[in-house]
Amino acid sequence: MKKLFSLVVAIVTVASALADPVALPECTIEGTVHVYEGAPRTKQQVKYLVNEGYVVCFSEELGIPLYSAYRLSKSATPNEPERYYERPEVFQQDMRVTNCLHEFDYTGTGYDRGHLAPNKAIRIQYGHLAQLQTFLMTNIVPQLPSLNRGAWAAIEHKILEEYSAESKDLWIISGIVPGVEEPKLFGERYVQIPQGYFKIILRRTFPRHQSVQALAMHFPHEPAKGKPTFTYVSVDQIERMTGLDFLWRLPDEEEEKIERRIRDGEWKLVPLPND
Repeated sequence: MKKLFSLVVAIVTVASALADPVALPECTIEGTVHVYEGAPRTKQQVKYLVNEGYVVCFSEELGIPLYSAYRLSKSATPNEPERYYERPEVFQQDMRVTNCLHEFDYTGTGYDRGHLAPNKAIRIQYGHLAQLQTFLMTNIVPQLPSLNRGAWAAIEHKILEEYSAESKDLWIISGIVPGVEEPKLFGERYVQIPQGYFKIILRRTFPRHQSVQALAMHFPHEPAKGKPTFTYVSVDQIERMTGLDFLWRLPDEEEEKIERRIRDGEWKLVPLPND
């Protein structure tokens, strides 16, 4: 009974908190704290959605987000009761879009409902409402359990527990590498499963306007047996995989320098686990 009551409260809380969300244009995203030197650009028709703790670039055509972006900063930790660290039990439909998967569309598919902007980090940084908003279906992508609960979760933990403690500010972009195979049926919708995923972490060295460091990772959805579950790559490689354009507001020379390098010296790297 106690669990049922908690579930009802969670549903009511999410619904009331998100009763009247509004889709905002890209120029509003540019003004948020969650993107660094320009929201990644795409030639696809997308909607940009601004939430309390992160922003989303959502593809109505694909029915899933292309990416979510958020910032972690040492200067903003909300003082809220510990009980709110409990993971919400429901996902919420996002009324700002028309072609989005429902929570129950995933039932029986073999795929997890994978977060792009993570629940725990957003809660710790931005509070309870922001945590609930990470359970909007516009932040969710189909991920195999082996990825969602494995390398993807491990990197989220590394970002929250180590990288954010070492840097004044971090900007994180998590997104999909579009699929090429035939779409699969989810409920009443056909969805093209991403062939992979990526994360790009940006940190600015102090003082401001000196150098920016980037760490980019590619996660194949189904790595070949014996192959790493993720690899370190350059931002340029992610751009070629996804068609996205990152850091486009930087001067060309600085952008090219950051994007072509694979950062293997300045970061405490996570070992590459084999599948």
